[in-house]
This record gives sequence, C-alpha cells and structure tokens, in this order.
Amino acid sequence: DEAQQKPGWEAWVRTLYDTKAFSQIFISGSSASLLSKDMGRVLTGRHLTFSVFPFSFREVLRFSGWSKFDADFLAYNKNKLLHHCLEYIRNGGFPETVVKTGAEIKIILTNVYSDILARDICARFGVSSEGVEKVSYHLLSNSANEFSYRSVSNATGLNFATVEKY
Repeated sequence: DEAQQKPGWEAWVRTLYDTKAFSQIFISGSSASLLSKDMGRVLTGRHLTFSVFPFSFREVLRFSGWSKFDADFLAYNKNKLLHHCLEYIRNGGFPETVVKTGAEIKIILTNVYSDILARDICARFGVSSEGVEKVSYHLLSNSANEFSYRSVSNATGLNFATVEKY
C-alpha cells in the first residue's frame, strides 16, 4: 500500500515479478502517481490497473437491504429514501463507513480527508500542509459560492500566487 512513496518501487516490483518470487503481487495507493509513466515503462505487460471508487447511492441502498427500485416503491418509501440519501451525502459512500456508525464514521472520514491532503496533495506537490488546509477548509465551507483566487487569498490570508498554485 502507498507504494508510490518509495522511490524506485516499480523496478523493485519488476524484480519480484521476474524472479517469480510471488505468484501475484498487489500494489495499491491513493495517488495518481501509481499511474505514472515509469510504471508503464518498467512494468509493461506485467500489470493490470484499475480504480476503486466509493459505492454509488444504489449500491448503498442495496447494502441496506433495498431490492426494489421501481418508482411506486420509491415514492411510497420517500422518507426512508431521503434518510439514506442524507447519510450517503454525509458519508460519501465509502465502503468502510457503510458498516460503521456515529463516531467511527467521523474518524474514518477525517482520516480520509487528512490523508488526501497530506499524501495526495502536499507530499506529491511539495506544498505547505497549513496552506492547503486553509484553502481546502475555505472551499469546502463555501462550496455553493463562487470564488476567485483573490477572494480565497483574502479569506485565508495566503498570498495570491500561493492560492493560485494550490
């Protein structure tokens, strides 16, 4: 997991593959750098790449026991459907949150958010975590509003060029 954080990981995996040290090797990570040109070059013909996404709303409903999706059934169960919809919006359809409740969900979602900022943005692009957190918090807190680099700069106290870069 998070193989992209180790420089030269592609060559190391190729060595394991070529020496048949394992019958299968699974590599995972949360960063697009796993799809880098180096992986394609070093592991050409030796890898299958696929993305894993959160559950769709329908998948969450199925997990919750729903099996009927015709218009009449959904209309009759409108209040239950709206409850599930609100939970889906709050929790994002992450598989782990579907099986947890309350405080556990908040911890999971907080960790996902922090990991995305720290690993996928700050570490990958070599930028300040404090600045990225300020910009992220402002944008998420004002997601229904229009914004400009200048307005985000004014709201966060960050330099205009820094906001534009982030």
